[in-house]
Amino acid sequence: MTVTYIPGEGATISADTQQVTYGERANLLIPLYEGYTFAGWKNGNNLVTGSDGILAEVTFAEDTTLTAEWTPVTYSVTLQVEGGTASGNTVSGGGRYSHNARVTVRATAAAGYYFLGWYDTNNNNVSNANPYTFTINRDITLVA
Repeated sequence: MTVTYIPGEGATISADTQQVTYGERANLLIPLYEGYTFAGWKNGNNLVTGSDGILAEVTFAEDTTLTAEWTPVTYSVTLQVEGGTASGNTVSGGGRYSHNARVTVRATAAAGYYFLGWYDTNNNNVSNANPYTFTINRDITLVA
């Protein structure tokens, strides 16, 4: 019998099909998709494996098509104001975002202050743009 895999656009897998023996357990292949976590294989609307698909042993009685189920990876954008916000300086745009999302952060300077730029936690200048828009692919902390 044949198990046909549909990993989804953008995902990769070592083979499109796998031959299995009727009534015997089969170790299923695991696809990869940057920015997503594999949640398991679905047969129609039924999830037939967990995310540990390589350990999942499933028994098939007929040719079967399995579709990958994915969960987007999310990243944190943490914003800080150098010296704190007690002076009235504010930042906005922080939160959790999906992989490759476009994120816009803004800093608003209080009277008597001005914006110098966005810096990482090692005090390296990331951008002088305000607002600053970037594509996220990791957790990040920005200091205004």
